[in-house]
Amino acid sequence: MIITQKYNSATEIDPEFIPDLEALLSDCIPSFEMIKKYENNAPKNTHFAYYLFFGQKTNAPIGFAQIKILQNERLSKKNFFDRLIKRKQQKAELDWSMPGSLKEGLVFDPQYIQYACPKARDIFQEYQDRDDVETQQILFSTAYEDLTKADPNRTLESLSIAETLVKNKESYQSYLSSLSNDISQSIKSSWKALREFKLSDYEYFKEAFAYKAKGAEQYRTLKKSEPMATYLELGCPMEFLTIENEEEILALTVFFEGKNGHAFYDVIVSEAGTMASHQMAIMRFFEREHLNKLHYLGDEPISQNLINCGFTKRSQFKVKIQKEVA
Repeated sequence: MIITQKYNSATEIDPEFIPDLEALLSDCIPSFEMIKKYENNAPKNTHFAYYLFFGQKTNAPIGFAQIKILQNERLSKKNFFDRLIKRKQQKAELDWSMPGSLKEGLVFDPQYIQYACPKARDIFQEYQDRDDVETQQILFSTAYEDLTKADPNRTLESLSIAETLVKNKESYQSYLSSLSNDISQSIKSSWKALREFKLSDYEYFKEAFAYKAKGAEQYRTLKKSEPMATYLELGCPMEFLTIENEEEILALTVFFEGKNGHAFYDVIVSEAGTMASHQMAIMRFFEREHLNKLHYLGDEPISQNLINCGFTKRSQFKVKIQKEVA
């Protein structure tokens, strides 16, 4: 039997559950603060619902779901009288997804997956039966394939993303040697093209821009940009890896150490070359013996390039159900 607990804000979730949630989501987010900041920075017409799932044998959550609720004020079209008085009605669009590397809205401990689909379908159907819900969309792993049977009127999209780089080599050089010759040579060429520039790393974001001619302007612009502004609010340890010259930062990669040996990164600036920007994070990953999996947090459609660079591939489903307009 699975028990659920619903929360209307991530800040309402009991602090005692946060360490277990971070362990459950360790391959999705570097810190649960990312969930909180994502909610805090959302538009005013966007609300959230969070579900924690519990089994009978443990007080630790075995599953987690995040639902983003976008509310639109539209004129009701139910009947002539409603249109005549122009009564306004809130219509909601639901998106089951979360920030992080996988973006999936439903995550379960693998040993409880058999119970995940029935419980998630119940919640999905409860929302679908509400008059104010117009559409629902859910992104999830193919491990939850039974969810695709939730509604015969669904639209189904199959996706493939780069999931993680598993550390199964002793060093960065060994990693390079394990790649195909074309990819390995491309990476080496990207490094050679940077010989006239300097590679640096910084503990503090502002420090990266000090003593550079365009540094102050870059710092003011980037600290307000998304997702950089969100990352800086997380309050968790991170490093800033750069390719630079005396004038400015030409590439900036943010590197995080997460929980249970997981690491995360995102490319913020890549004027000096996208390949090298990713490789800086991969090199740092291999330098840390206690890290075993690396995840990419960015939104750019570069999954195949990362898969070519050794990342595993993850298959996903995106299901969307839209009610027929009467």
